[in-house]
Amino acid sequence: MSQIFHLALLGDADNPRLTGLVADLRDHTRLFGPASLAKKGELVGVAREHFTIVDLIESGDQDAVEAFLRNHISQARGRWAKPED
Repeated sequence: MSQIFHLALLGDADNPRLTGLVADLRDHTRLFGPASLAKKGELVGVAREHFTIVDLIESGDQDAVEAFLRNHISQARGRWAKPED
């Protein structure tokens, strides 16, 4: 589901090459994925952030979107890149 969200969001940029590149990179970087986050009780919180992203985009507040996305991506890197504890 998460991949669908991210690729749909990118699709709005109308850049199929970028969307394809990101899809390929996501396929190769899913080392630990949702199962690890679910086990740690973090998956629902991460998914909820996607609703916030959509709400911020719809609000038109570009600064808020950028700030939230920077934080989301920064945290996601650590969550996805770490093996199960």
